[in-house]
Amino acid sequence: SETFETYLSNGTPVELCPGGKDKAVTHANHKEFVELVAKTKLAEYQKQMEWLKQGVSYVLDVSILSFLTWEEVELRACGAKDVTTAALKAITDTAESKWVKMFWEMFESFTQDERRKYLKFVWGRVKLPNDTSTLGYRHEIAVRRHMGADALPEAHTCFFTVDIPEYESLEIMTKRFKTAI
Repeated sequence: SETFETYLSNGTPVELCPGGKDKAVTHANHKEFVELVAKTKLAEYQKQMEWLKQGVSYVLDVSILSFLTWEEVELRACGAKDVTTAALKAITDTAESKWVKMFWEMFESFTQDERRKYLKFVWGRVKLPNDTSTLGYRHEIAVRRHMGADALPEAHTCFFTVDIPEYESLEIMTKRFKTAI
């Protein structure tokens, strides 16, 4: 039968209250047991959470976090979960051409997973930042005539740039990109 004892993440048994290993969990006291388990599990990482809070406080005033939901904090820290064509276009500096138009048509057809893989390929990240006003490099699609028409695209992650040949069709471009990413 269950007693007022639980195990920490390292496997160490711990009594939830004095004499807990001898106190049986019953229908009458099961709520107390659940509360004590939750309290113990949450307290187990208290020191690490304090260190994390201290680290975050070096970067920002943590008191402002009380005004935000966890979703808003995640958005500001990590960027939007979905990669939209509009968001990527907004930070792209590229002269329009037949191949750039083809690129956007291809990108628009990508799933969210493929879009994240593309970002990882061209930039080393899987999301766009929430605030793009201070980007060191903007996204660039560079059409390179010297590349063979069947070549794979080449990414320059440090510069957020992808070199593409003059592909003959959208299908070929899509196939080469999906291979590359």
